[in-house]
Amino acid sequence: MYQDGWSCDNNRPHQDIISKLIDTDISLIPSFSYTKRLSLLSNVSDADLITIFLNLLIISKADNIKSYSTVYHILSRECVKRSKYYSVNQILLLSDIWYNINTIAPVSYNYCHFAVNVLFSKLNILNTSQCVQSFFYLNLCRNFKFGAKHSKIEEKIRIIMNEIDIEELGIISMGLFKTRNFIYDKETLHQFTQKLIDNKNIVSSVSLCSLLKVLRKSFNVLLEDHVRLCSEVMIELHPEVERMSKFTLMQLSSLGSNLNLYNTALLNSIFDKFMNNIHYARIKEIERHAFSLMNSKLRNHTLISVMQDELNKPNRQAEIELYKDSFLSCVYYLTSVNQYDENLISKALKLNSSPNFQKRPYRDRHLYELDQMVEILYKENYEGYRLSKQLANSLAKKCLPRMPTWTNSTVSQQEREFLEFQDIILKVLGDDSATTSFILPFSSFPDVIFCSNEMGNLVKFPSEAFKYNCHELKYAPQSNLIWHAVIFLNKISFLSNSNSLRGLMERDIRLKKALGYNIIKISKPIPKEGCKEYETEAVLKVLEKYINTESLLASKSSIANC
Repeated sequence: MYQDGWSCDNNRPHQDIISKLIDTDISLIPSFSYTKRLSLLSNVSDADLITIFLNLLIISKADNIKSYSTVYHILSRECVKRSKYYSVNQILLLSDIWYNINTIAPVSYNYCHFAVNVLFSKLNILNTSQCVQSFFYLNLCRNFKFGAKHSKIEEKIRIIMNEIDIEELGIISMGLFKTRNFIYDKETLHQFTQKLIDNKNIVSSVSLCSLLKVLRKSFNVLLEDHVRLCSEVMIELHPEVERMSKFTLMQLSSLGSNLNLYNTALLNSIFDKFMNNIHYARIKEIERHAFSLMNSKLRNHTLISVMQDELNKPNRQAEIELYKDSFLSCVYYLTSVNQYDENLISKALKLNSSPNFQKRPYRDRHLYELDQMVEILYKENYEGYRLSKQLANSLAKKCLPRMPTWTNSTVSQQEREFLEFQDIILKVLGDDSATTSFILPFSSFPDVIFCSNEMGNLVKFPSEAFKYNCHELKYAPQSNLIWHAVIFLNKISFLSNSNSLRGLMERDIRLKKALGYNIIKISKPIPKEGCKEYETEAVLKVLEKYINTESLLASKSSIANC
């Protein structure tokens, strides 16, 4: 007996309908069109339709019938037509069957897509069990977007939070993650993290993995409270590391990546366990741990060496060929922490530079930046594969960020901070003594560049010596001048709860030094109440360490005493 009075008798003769639905021999049934197949179901009862489904499931498992996609499309249309009159439980039952069908013979159109839209439109009347089931079906609907209903979804999760267990929250989390619908409401995020902490000893590895995926994507670096929440989760889960699966460890390793937050003790425990089982790890797992290693600046040289050895093993070659992008990222992250392996670099560049290889934005960046690291740091001794000039120039233009200006139609918060910073620098140095440019075409922000002579005096910027295309690497010209690069540092330049720069920022500074620049790091000054010129004064004090005060006297005299 099925929900809401649906019943079926598997002994009833449905074989004739099934055989006609799946028959593909057009010569035997020349007039048996799609429309006629569809009409076969018009007089079938709901219970008989269920029986047909169950019989098809049995056949699907035992055979490989080419016409399944057509048959399932016909059945899906019939289910959609009837569902206008179905109760929530009947829709859920059909969705259960369709979910099983999809695991056997995935089809382009699935009833679950329709059902999810109907179920979430009835969100207010769903009980707790029905709500959890509805989130489960989201696994088949990766393009589903809540849109304007998102706040209602989060409200529903908060309402049922005390009625569900941690495993059911794991199901909800996986539905959210698969459809890229994350948590934006502060209270909902608090409830998620608290539920996880309260059940840390009993949550299964699968559910924990789902929860960590959603939390990682939901944390926002610009929100202080998120840093605190993430830090609490890391501390609470540290004692559970030993029982976690390799997939869960991968998620925990990168939990704070969006926040630039890392717990050194936790990472060391994760890396110790990972090293002992690295032979069984996928390249994707090595990639994720390599990223955490790089961005956290945790210099575990043993782990780095183990990773490089593992990626150089001949038995990894087939996997590397299959997952070229993950392999490229692994090599990119390891090279970014100044760990040079010519064989790995050469292989990563060669495998990913094929013109027929589909590019993705982050892959383009990793490919170009890896080649440029070779150009800047290892060119003299490197004998491996390099990108062609044509490909390198093409990638450089793709990776080059837009130049922040006040005249842009839109200006982001970070661009606004940079522009305010740039205005202060130029006010102190003078417009004819500095220029703004991307020394590295892949940096997040441009650099303010100026020169001083051997006596330490600020000089007029030698524009004739600094002629580069915007997408080119900008070496400091050979001259008797000292070339300075002022690096703008904002909140996301640092590791959270730390004065330490994150890994990629440190790498970029190392590369700019290798290009011949004296690096001056300046953080955005904190305004001082009652002093409009405090920010200018703060910047001036930093620059005075590199330039004679007399050459800045004109600038300094215009600044009010604070």
